[in-house]
Amino acid sequence: MNFIKCEKLEKSMAELQFSIDAEAFKAAVADVFKKEGKKYPVQGFRKGKAPKALIEKMYGADVFTYDAINELFPAAYEEAVKAAGIEPVGRPEVSVDSASEAEGATLTVKVAVKPEVKIGAYNGLTVEKTVHTVSDEAVEAELKRVQERNARELTREGAAENGDIVDIDWRVVELHPWHLWSFLFGLERMEINYHSIHYIDCIRSFVGDPTNVYCKTMQHPKMTDLSQTRTSIIMDYGNVLRVNLHINHNHDYAPDYQESMMKIEGMKGAIRIQLGLILDYPTGRPDKVEYITDDGKGWRELEVKGSWFNEAFIGTMGGLMKKLEDPSYHYMNSVEDAYHTMCVVEACYKSNAEGGTPVEYGR
Repeated sequence: MNFIKCEKLEKSMAELQFSIDAEAFKAAVADVFKKEGKKYPVQGFRKGKAPKALIEKMYGADVFTYDAINELFPAAYEEAVKAAGIEPVGRPEVSVDSASEAEGATLTVKVAVKPEVKIGAYNGLTVEKTVHTVSDEAVEAELKRVQERNARELTREGAAENGDIVDIDWRVVELHPWHLWSFLFGLERMEINYHSIHYIDCIRSFVGDPTNVYCKTMQHPKMTDLSQTRTSIIMDYGNVLRVNLHINHNHDYAPDYQESMMKIEGMKGAIRIQLGLILDYPTGRPDKVEYITDDGKGWRELEVKGSWFNEAFIGTMGGLMKKLEDPSYHYMNSVEDAYHTMCVVEACYKSNAEGGTPVEYGR
């Protein structure tokens, strides 16, 4: 990485410019061609045997360029950030100024950074202390409100009814850029604690707390520096609702076959949600929401507004600031709810440690 410049912009934004030398970029293009060249059919050649130059002629000179940039960007960006002495707090917006095997690549990145806060004169300030008196009746009323808000039917036995959710599948099959978070390497607990916990939390927000879990979390032979990158979890909600999580962060093959999807199935329809951010993180692909009902009209797509960064955090952070401003505001999140998610996580690790039921094959 060759650092060029860093310019501070308005509203706590910074613009970085840096380049990747020709030798590194050429090697990355060759690596992408080796992995992805078989995706591009060329008449007269067996799959994966067509020359790189011929593929570029047929499909465009930059057919491998952007995948090569994606491979090199995380490490180069991290070095540029250190060279600039900034602290990013948001998702980088990347534009490619130029890219060629002969000259390398030059990138410009805009990113939100930690704001500079100037502390003014505060000595001698006085603050009027306000004392709030809370009655026993108010405490009881708040406890009742919290109980009603968090009350959910945990399991259902017997026959399913209209309106019931009967099946939830969460499937993630992709190649995750774990090198962006160097602190994860060497941890005893990794995948569930730092990734699948979010899926568990989301499922709980839909259907409440499971009674039991069955879990297997493990390494991948291609990434032994991380304790776990693959996980299977069954969350038990009785004999009506089935919940299954299938997670594989080491699918280093054709991007078209990678997945990041949640499917919710009910008695009268289903919904499929693609979380595009996980696919080609941190650039991401589009989010997608589709649904189907028993009206015979097939699958339909809903418009998705916004993206994971920054829209996914606006409501949560806005609610927190509102609660700090107005203690009477009914904030949707609670410490108790987060604790329940951690209880499920701990149960997953316990299930993984205890293992499954041995198979008795007899003799």
